[in-house]
This record gives sequence, structure tokens and C-alpha cells, in this order.
Amino acid sequence: MRKLDLTPYDTHRKDDDGKALSFDVRGSAIELLFVNGRLPPLERMKREALAQRIEDESGDTILLENADWDKLDVGLTNVDMPGREFTEFVRRILEAPTVDVKERQHLRPVG
Repeated sequence: MRKLDLTPYDTHRKDDDGKALSFDVRGSAIELLFVNGRLPPLERMKREALAQRIEDESGDTILLENADWDKLDVGLTNVDMPGREFTEFVRRILEAPTVDVKERQHLRPVG
């Protein structure tokens, strides 16, 4: 599994008041799932379920199955991302750490 950091980050761009603009990692990751407009219907539905999972994640990170992370990785090559503000986004996807996950044993109450 891969652990993706979803926290927004400040870009080099500034608003009219000189404040750094924030990059929406969560929303951008969701959009990256759909850059290929010619998805088969079943794949589109799977990606929508993943997008909903990313959107609903209340924490700052999300664990993705390798197959789901691959969809983001492939999406990076299919989209034009001009400007430096995308560099951190690309780094977070490409360098998302691999996490070993152990299945929890469900203990049954005694008695």
C-alpha cells in the first residue's frame, strides 16, 4: 500500500494581497483519476468510488492499494501540469511511501 499526503500546500503564486495560494492536493488527486476521458464504464465507476474515498477521508493522509496508486501515477503522464506549483504534487505521488499493513485479528469476547 502507498500512503499519500493529502494536506494542501502553499505555492509560489500569490493572490492580490500577496498571500501564497494553496494547492488542493485532494481535489487534484481526484481530478487526476479522470484525465483519460475515454474510460470504460466499469473503470469509470471504480475510479468514482476511489474518488469518493479520497474526498471522504477525514485525515491528512490516505492509504491506497498499489493498483489505486498506479491510477494516479499513470494520470501524471496524461495531464499537462505547467508551472512549479505542481512539482510538490508530483513528488507526493511519485514518492508516496510504501506501507506494510497487517490484517487485524478480530478477537471474540470470552464468556
